[in-house]
Formats: sequence, structure tokens, C-alpha cells
Amino acid sequence: MTSLEGLADQVQLQASGLSKLLAEANLPSPSFAPDAPSAPPHGKEFKKIKHDLAALHVIVDFNVPDLVPLDGEVSYAEIASKVGIPEYHVHRILRHAMTSRIFREPRPGYVAHTGPSAAFLRNPVLRDWVSFNLDEVWKADTYLVETLRNYGSHIYWDFVANDGEGENKGWRQRRFAQGMKFRAAGNPQMHHHLHAAFDWAGLGKAKVVDVGGSAGHVSIELAKVFPDLEFVVQDFEGLTPFHDGVLDELKPRITFEAQDILQPNKHQNGDVYLLRSILHDWSDKYAVLILSNLVLALKDGARVLIADFIRPLTTQSGPMWLERLSTIRSMQMMIVVNTLERSEKD
Repeated sequence: MTSLEGLADQVQLQASGLSKLLAEANLPSPSFAPDAPSAPPHGKEFKKIKHDLAALHVIVDFNVPDLVPLDGEVSYAEIASKVGIPEYHVHRILRHAMTSRIFREPRPGYVAHTGPSAAFLRNPVLRDWVSFNLDEVWKADTYLVETLRNYGSHIYWDFVANDGEGENKGWRQRRFAQGMKFRAAGNPQMHHHLHAAFDWAGLGKAKVVDVGGSAGHVSIELAKVFPDLEFVVQDFEGLTPFHDGVLDELKPRITFEAQDILQPNKHQNGDVYLLRSILHDWSDKYAVLILSNLVLALKDGARVLIADFIRPLTTQSGPMWLERLSTIRSMQMMIVVNTLERSEKD
């Protein structure tokens, strides 16, 4: 296996070779300037990206990682028989996924795990996060033009809370909540920033109302660090069973209650009302309504804390990687919930 330093040396070698070729041919160096030589992305790259996603979607939806022993191998034929797909389809899908290091072929006709494929077994909520993005966000991406032309300000959350019948009602909402748990667990800095941004310890014994708190992942992380705080996680009624998944030592300090975020808040004795990544889920009209409903519930001295991503004002506000992160988030919010990541000006 090549080390990181070895890969860096290869990049340096190839870059030096490319610069030499350009100089020998009296050609300008690559640039993003308007008058730079045209070198558009190759069409094959676009094809690869869409097929990468298609293969991953099949792998997740048919629970293929569960069919492969963590420390062994299984034949394509056995996988095909268990998922009900012709073997030749299974073969081509998994062989393509292997080009992205998802699974490997230890010998002809057999499949074994790699680190990325085994992650679906070791971290079950990863599957919900990937499934949400492929089953909903990716599909919505392809209909963005039609959506912008035909729909105005429809509320996404009404749909996810009520989709399905009987015990399946709200299944999208539960999958989204599990996906948020994975996203939070995979980014410890999210919790670090929240811990450092406010003097939680200075509250002493206090009650924090986690408005729109989903599966309670934010409250759980805060409760681990600040033992004097009690938490009430508010969200759709279908998410209250997530209390069963809270660590036993934290359960006495974390409760779940149903709360329609667009209605007056029923909890009127909170010391802090936390909205962590909530307002970016709603257009301005509804964001104002949410805050107005909170104001009605506030006792004297209570505070409202808003923790949201702040979009840079211009493309010159920071490095391009940060701008790209910002635009990815804002596109995600537009495509999924018809809202946006706000700037300070917004």
C-alpha cells in the first residue's frame, strides 16, 4: 500500500512533468481566467459519478453489506439469490463499486469487504444517511428545474411526517433522524463549537429545550459534558421513541415530547431554548413564526440560542473550498426543503 508521502511524491513528479511539457510546447499553464485554454471536464467523469451513485444506491437499498461476512467472502451467485436480482446485474454493479474501493474481489466470483463497505456494518446509521441522500436528495436533484418552475413554498416536513400508513407512517422522518445522528457523530467539531460558543456550565442547574431536536443527538452530547443540565427534546410525535436509545445514565436528564414547531411552544419553564440547525430548514416566513411562538413561551431571563451555518457574503470571503462547502449546503437546503443557508445580511 502506497504511503501518503509516496502519493505526494507521485503528484509532485507528475506535476513537474506536465509543467515541462507545457514549457517545451510554449503553452500557458492551466488557469481559470476567461482567456485560458479550454479544457472542460471529460464526459467520462460525469458518467462515472452518476454510475457511482447508482451502484451505491443498489448496495444500500438491498442491504448487500449484510450479506458479506465481515472476515470472509461470499459468491456473487449467493448474493444474487438473496437479493432477487440476476447474477449478471449483481456482478456488474459490485464490480463498478469496487472501482471506488467499496467491496473487493479476493478471487474470481467472490466478494469481500473493504473499509468503506464494512462501515455500513459497523455504523448502522450510516446506511440511513446514505439512503436519505440517494433516495430523496439525489432524486430531487434531477427534478430541480421542474420544481423551480411549478412549485412555490411547499413544506417538506409535512410530507416526511405523514408519508406511509399504519406503523410505516413517518418512516422518512425516522430515517432522516437516524441520518442526522450519523452526520453529527462523524463530525466532532460540530459539538465542540456548540460547547465552546456558550457558557453552559454557568447556567448551573437549568433546563434546555432542544427545539426541533430530532433524535436528541445534540442534547445527548451536551448532557455528557454538562451534568447539571436537564434537556427536553422537542420534535414530531413519531420521534419520541428515540428516548429508548439514550444511554441509561443520561435518561433521567433527557426527555422527549411532541411539539409542532409551527404552533405556540407548550414548554414554558425552560431556561434556554436551543435551535441547532433548525431555522435553515424553513423559509423566512416560517422562521419568523417559529421564533414568535418561542417568544410566547419565554419566562423572564430565558434565552433563545440559534446555532446555524452562516453563508459567506461573497465568493471572495474565504478560500474556494469553504465557498464550495457553503454552496453545497445551500443547494442541499433548496433541493430538499425549499429553503437556504443564510448569510449575516439575510
